[in-house]
Amino acid sequence: MSAETIHVGQTIIIRDPDSIYQAEGEVEGGSFQGRWHLSCEDYYDRDYTHFGSLRLFNDITLSPGAALPPHAHSNIEIVTYCAAGEFRHGGGKDAGDMNGSRADDDTDAVLRQGWVQHLTAGSGLWHSEANNLEDKPVRFVQMWFLPLSANLEPSRELKRVERPERSDSFLPLVSNDDDAALDIASDARVCSCFLKRGRQVIYPLGTGRGLYLYLLEGGPVLLNGTSMAELAAARVIGGEAVAVRADGDGELLLVDIPLAFDPRCG
Repeated sequence: MSAETIHVGQTIIIRDPDSIYQAEGEVEGGSFQGRWHLSCEDYYDRDYTHFGSLRLFNDITLSPGAALPPHAHSNIEIVTYCAAGEFRHGGGKDAGDMNGSRADDDTDAVLRQGWVQHLTAGSGLWHSEANNLEDKPVRFVQMWFLPLSANLEPSRELKRVERPERSDSFLPLVSNDDDAALDIASDARVCSCFLKRGRQVIYPLGTGRGLYLYLLEGGPVLLNGTSMAELAAARVIGGEAVAVRADGDGELLLVDIPLAFDPRCG
């Protein structure tokens, strides 16, 4: 179920965890479980085909040693956040990385908890996602954003983030206007926050922008006074700011995007 709260000039839609589409299946070397927040593959919801320039938001868990098969992308900006375990970009040990290069010994191909990777698919590339560990699952959130320009040169960057850096504040991980964050060829910002119990953080909104907030783990948290349980999400439209208060330690991801976008870039 979804619950809508309307404040003066602001709409907040809380998505209950059970209302987010859940998928599972077999992949190379194991299995996956996923939560598709926006329409993806066999899942279609006309109310959640996109949110502004955010086109995909998937929470994926791969079993030990599992990998998604190599596949192609073009003209999309991809952000991957590692929530637990070790994520490897490139696929199985015999799979090619982007532009055909190997990822086995590429340290920038491996993400650990709290780390983030940005990839510009641009003019086109092949890649894959894999669990880097044979004895533990990996959980990661992958987000796609519509680019500002088409047919850019493919690229990939990684940012290492430890918990103290993101504690009790929304730390920009990927952004087109934050010097300390990974650059992205889209009008978008992705932030993470480990919010300790009893603490509150306020995030300002710019004119014409919206937020997508996801409680990855822990909580509950209060978003402008409305409770969010673990694995719940929220769309925020309008207003000048949101206040997030933790009733229990919580890991949060926040996406800040313009609500208007040019579909010709998709």
